Amino acid sequence: MSDRFLVYSGVMPPYSWDNVVCNNWDAITPASSPSIIGTSMTACLVITLYDLKNRKGVMAHLGGYKKYIISPREMWPENVIDTMLGHFDSNASLESTVSGENDVKEKSSRFPILLGKLHQYGIPILGTDVGIIEELGRCAFLHCDSGLVEIYRTGKADEELRRALGIELPSVDRRTEAIIL
Repeated sequence: MSDRFLVYSGVMPPYSWDNVVCNNWDAITPASSPSIIGTSMTACLVITLYDLKNRKGVMAHLGGYKKYIISPREMWPENVIDTMLGHFDSNASLESTVSGENDVKEKSSRFPILLGKLHQYGIPILGTDVGIIEELGRCAFLHCDSGLVEIYRTGKADEELRRALGIELPSVDRRTEAIIL
């Protein structure tokens, strides 16, 4: 693990969400220095790509759903890395992290697919924090000025965590539409 990938247990993040670019479910969020991109997750999987040379990062939040019909095609595990790479000129100086997904041992785990794609493109992985944890719920933050990724194991389920942090939940309508499509 890198000194730019830190995991904290049993604590809430110290950031005001007013100063964080929020990455929501089934979304990809790009940002540049000095921004911080953040999200919360339980069963979801969060991937970061960071270009240390250009101080630009992208965070993808794959919803915790097992059935692909609920998520947009570009967010499917076999497609999301390609989608994220579209935000960079080159993958020569990129590095990555992966966190979340409480069920990495299940057949439906997306983690091995993502590792394969990162390996295929030669993108090094700074660190991972995946699988079941006692402190249910995580927050992830990517600092675009330094490439630091912080994971906070909060001890709160995702919806409870988002409410405590004041993060707006996606509307029911949006998710219902995604299911219908």
